[in-house]
Amino acid sequence: MSNHHRHHKIPKSQGGSNDESNIVLLSPYDHALHHALEFLEGGPDFDFRHQAWPLLPEDLKLDVRNEKSRRQREKFKENNPAHAPDFKEKLISSRRSYVGEENPFFGKEGCWKGKTRPDHAEKLRGRKRPEHAERMREYHKKRREQAANGTKNH
Repeated sequence: MSNHHRHHKIPKSQGGSNDESNIVLLSPYDHALHHALEFLEGGPDFDFRHQAWPLLPEDLKLDVRNEKSRRQREKFKENNPAHAPDFKEKLISSRRSYVGEENPFFGKEGCWKGKTRPDHAEKLRGRKRPEHAERMREYHKKRREQAANGTKNH
C-alpha cells in the first residue's frame, strides 16, 4: 500500500483531523481525479504538480486549465483598480486641464516673474560656455558647406 495516497475526507483546512477515521487510501490516479473534479465544482485550487496529472484524461485536463485561467482572470480583475466600474470616470476627472482661473497658479507670480531662469538663459545663449558655442557654430557652418559642395569629410 506504499503507492497509495492518504486523502482527508474532511480537509484539514476545514477542521479535519489526521485520525484514521478521517483518512481514505486512494490510488494516485483516483486522488488526482477526485481533486480535479472537486476543483471544477468550485473547490480549492488544484495542484498541477500532482504525480498523476499526466494520467488524467485530456478533456478533464483542458477543463481544469480553463477553470484555472478563469479564476486567475477574476482574481486579476478584483485586484486591479483599472477594472473598477468607476475607474474611467476617476481617471478622466483627475486629468482635466486647469485653464485660466481653474489653474491653482492663476494670477500668482512665479519665482522668476515669468522670465526664463537666468542660468538657463545663459546656457541657451552660449554665454556660460562661449567656447563650446563657438565650436558648434563652426562645426555646423562647415557641415552646411560640405553638404552644399556634395563632399563629406569625417
